[in-house]
Amino acid sequence: MKTSFDSWLSALAEGRKGGDALGDDVIPQGVRGLPWGMVIALPGNWAGSTLVASISVAVDAATPIATPSVSGPSYDSVNDYTTWTLAIADTTVFPADAVGEGVQSFPMMIKFTPAGGTQMALIGGAFTVLAKA
Repeated sequence: MKTSFDSWLSALAEGRKGGDALGDDVIPQGVRGLPWGMVIALPGNWAGSTLVASISVAVDAATPIATPSVSGPSYDSVNDYTTWTLAIADTTVFPADAVGEGVQSFPMMIKFTPAGGTQMALIGGAFTVLAKA
């Protein structure tokens, strides 16, 4: 099935952008006890589209331990891109660091639903929580 993403994803692959080329810093680290945020920008006007995010204690966990709030979409017609802002007000919701390493990682998934379309995975990876120094 062809989607409006096909040509965009092909252009990213040809330019060695996206996927592995994004690197490990796609999902910003959180610091225990401090608010966390992330801005996602997609080229084009994605009015009416939605993002949802969840962070779990394990990949197949039935219930997420955190569900970031999502604001947007906000379209910038001058630069032709749409942004959403994800936020977690309180990072103390994550389980305590039981081994005292000062860092924990949890699976995170961000899903995108284009207006009138079907939900799909947009970004998946590790959400890292650092101990407050």
